[in-house]
Amino acid sequence: MAVAIPASSGLDGVLSATLRAAGIPFHVSRKDSAYRHGLCRMLNSSVKAAAYGLRREDMINAARSGFTLLSPEEAMRLEIYCIEENIYGSHWEEPFTHGKNAEEAESLRQRLVGPILRLREALRGARNADDSLTAVFTLLEETGAYEKLEAREEKLLAEGMTA
Repeated sequence: MAVAIPASSGLDGVLSATLRAAGIPFHVSRKDSAYRHGLCRMLNSSVKAAAYGLRREDMINAARSGFTLLSPEEAMRLEIYCIEENIYGSHWEEPFTHGKNAEEAESLRQRLVGPILRLREALRGARNADDSLTAVFTLLEETGAYEKLEAREEKLLAEGMTA
C-alpha cells in the first residue's frame, strides 16, 4: 500500500508516528530541498553575507543554521539584540556597544562575523575556482561543520532515525 500526502501538509510526522505506534512497518520517501539542511543554509547565507554586505537576514539565517560558532540559544539572543538595536549591513563590522545586552551581543557578534569576514576577504582575493573552494572549505573548518555533522549523525542513529 502507498500513502501520498502533500509535502507542505505537515502530516508526514503524524503519519510516521501513528504507523510506528501501531507497529506497522513503513518507509517514507520524500524529496527535501537541500536548503532545508542547516549546513546548506549556513553556507548559502554566509556567502550571500560576504557578497552583499552583511545583510541582517543573511547574518541571522547563518546564525540560526546550527552550523556557526553559536548555539541555538545564543543565535536567538543575538537576533533579538539586532532587532532591538536595528543592526544591519556594516553595523556588523563595528563593536556592539549600545543597549542593555551589548557586552554579550558583542561576544556573539565576534564569533559569528569573524569567519564570515575571513570568507569575504578570501573570496575577494580568489583568482580561480580552487581559491574560492579553499575559502569555503576554510569556513567549514573554522565553524567545526564536520564535527557538528558527526555529532548529529550519532544522535540520530542513537534515536533509531537512520533515514
